[in-house]
Amino acid sequence: MMRTRLLLFAFGLVVALTTSQAHAALRVVEQAVETSTLSVSLPDRKAGSIAVKRCASCTPLLLQLTPSTRFLVGRSQVPYAEFIALARGAADRNLGVFYNGKERTITRLVMFGAEPVPRRRPR
Repeated sequence: MMRTRLLLFAFGLVVALTTSQAHAALRVVEQAVETSTLSVSLPDRKAGSIAVKRCASCTPLLLQLTPSTRFLVGRSQVPYAEFIALARGAADRNLGVFYNGKERTITRLVMFGAEPVPRRRPR
């Protein structure tokens, strides 16, 4: 009986220590704003900045595009020219803007509700 209690105490101690260490390791990697393609003005070139609002009454947040910014349509990564062509189309699309909060740089732009243009395979 004593051995069982000792094992349960040791197990509880290990769980408590493991849990407290896991919480200490958490950190924010990126932040996100959900907006739409009609409410954001994308620059003509991949270099530039985008102003987004977290809410209707919030002040705009100016975020910078970088050479490492990725552009996704659904789950497919696409070139910037294709991304802006779809974004500037007639339909309003949901747009996820993911960014580094400290540097205010955009890590990825994700357009939902659209399909990338099918690419022809070389013969």
